Amino acid sequence: MVLGESPIFGQIKVAYNQELDSDSIKKYLGRLFQHTFTVVKLVRTDTYIGNILVSVSFTAISLAKQILNDFTDVTALLMDVGKTVKFIARHLRDNWYESYYYR
Repeated sequence: MVLGESPIFGQIKVAYNQELDSDSIKKYLGRLFQHTFTVVKLVRTDTYIGNILVSVSFTAISLAKQILNDFTDVTALLMDVGKTVKFIARHLRDNWYESYYYR
């Protein structure tokens, strides 16, 4: 997990709401979630975490660029079952790299 990544928190909120709709959340777990949401909001507003866009995909590409220095002679094959691979492909295309394959 990348510190400050918004999609993670969004996924937790979606899961919480789904469980709430199905009456699966009990009293104490519901309080824990509500407290967590409050703390996340405080951290995002009172620190600089929310000011910088950070994602797993951007972090992965930045790390690869540090290690490889140059992507001109590199072919990338991206494989994933979720949205992350699409974000990685977008970061590659927009920032450094034009030749990649993903499935």
